[in-house]
Amino acid sequence: MNEARKLDNIREFFKRTNIESIEEKNFIFGYVEPKFWKYMVFQAGAVAVADMKNLLVFFTEEQIILVGLSLSGNFTENISYLDHKDIIDFKYKKGLIQTKIIFKYNDAKVIIKTPQVVLTSKWQMTNLQYLKEKNFFIQ
Repeated sequence: MNEARKLDNIREFFKRTNIESIEEKNFIFGYVEPKFWKYMVFQAGAVAVADMKNLLVFFTEEQIILVGLSLSGNFTENISYLDHKDIIDFKYKKGLIQTKIIFKYNDAKVIIKTPQVVLTSKWQMTNLQYLKEKNFFIQ
């Protein structure tokens, strides 16, 4: 339970799934808006999984990688690779309690909400700051 909240488990997941180009702080916890979630479930070519409402979002130079999490916070094998060239209208909106990452992918508006602080994941705030400083939120 909550295996995706611990750094050691996340590192092990990198190795197990061969996700490349991941640095120590290039990921955050988030969840998708229900409207996009319905699109993801029913559209071929997008992410067709039923349990990917909670996710880890990884940022690389070439892609945004979405890794599905179960409701109990464990990894699923559902991984979606979104190429930067297919992402348009990327916006980053920082709020007091949560951040919104908004973009269009395959003509669907994607809204990923990510809390500023996750009590069981002390790395969340540090990683958000790191990604902002390294301009991963600028397209």
